[in-house]
Amino acid sequence: MFYLKLKKHVLVVVVLCAAALLALLLTPQVENAHDAQPEAAPSPASFPAQAASREAVIEASDSSAIVAANTAAGGEAASPLRVTPQRLTEYFSPTLEGTDIDGHIRLGNDGRIVLELQVKDFIDYFLSASDEVTPEVAIAEMLKVVEASLGEDASAQVMQILDSYLSYKEQAMALMAQPMLPRAQQTPEYQLQAMESTLLELRSLRRATMSPQAVEAFFGLEEAYEDYSLASMKVQLDESLAPQQKAQMISYYRSQLPDVIRHTEERIAEDSQRSEAIFKAMQASDEAELRAQLDRHDYSAEQKQEIIDFYRAQQDFDKRYAAYAAQLATIDTQKNREEIKERLLRQYFQSEEEITQARVRDLSG
Repeated sequence: MFYLKLKKHVLVVVVLCAAALLALLLTPQVENAHDAQPEAAPSPASFPAQAASREAVIEASDSSAIVAANTAAGGEAASPLRVTPQRLTEYFSPTLEGTDIDGHIRLGNDGRIVLELQVKDFIDYFLSASDEVTPEVAIAEMLKVVEASLGEDASAQVMQILDSYLSYKEQAMALMAQPMLPRAQQTPEYQLQAMESTLLELRSLRRATMSPQAVEAFFGLEEAYEDYSLASMKVQLDESLAPQQKAQMISYYRSQLPDVIRHTEERIAEDSQRSEAIFKAMQASDEAELRAQLDRHDYSAEQKQEIIDFYRAQQDFDKRYAAYAAQLATIDTQKNREEIKERLLRQYFQSEEEITQARVRDLSG
């Protein structure tokens, strides 16, 4: 249902913002790094860099799939041996069973690995199995894939990139483990300051352990999104700004995002505005007023009908709940009260969803 989809989008935005303040970390998931020209910070995890032995059975993808992967990644169509395969023939971890390999590693015409976000995704895919196998095994399996499809030199290049990446992760985990004030003593201003300080330290760690090219490829988009998030939070906390000024400033910061992130953010913002308009419309005194409010917005006929159908269903629920509550209020004894209440719920509400909604309203009442 369109209404419920929009409601879900709003919840996603709220959860993301809360996670940013409480976890001091925002990590957007983006697919391509080619459009990005960012500049800012977070995202750790712990895997000690250790030597790895090598063994596994790997299957290279067919030529057309590999050429498509190269083209999609923004490179020129290359020979089948210039990109890692999309799947493993034998999975070394239950977590990875049946999955496609996230990201890829490909070689440029000079025989060097093309540094891009997909390299980080590829590495993280194998490291994600470290809860089920040792890091040594996960790394060995990864290097085996690279060597089988790209050659021994490419495997050595990946190991070099991996060493610096794991060094960063290890130090980042130590940084994130530093204590903060007890939650009860934390103000929004303190949380924002702590978040900003942590992100700056993470950026410094990245640049101290990884090459500038790797930092840009692995974290460029992420850091750009963090800059936007921090700026937006500062605007929201600035009591000297009017709501319209805040909206304008956040819109400006959003416009500075790399295209691949900005398009997603704009869709979320549009969905949030639409959802807010729907919630307001749902407060209409009757269906005619609801239709009039919906006509003032750019909804399709199908969307309008879904909202109206939801409105009608809620109106019907409200009437039945009022009748149920009135009858429940006549029970003047605690004896068998829960049994009687359960019977009334089944009498007035047909589905488990409606019964749950009625129970929630009982609690809020």
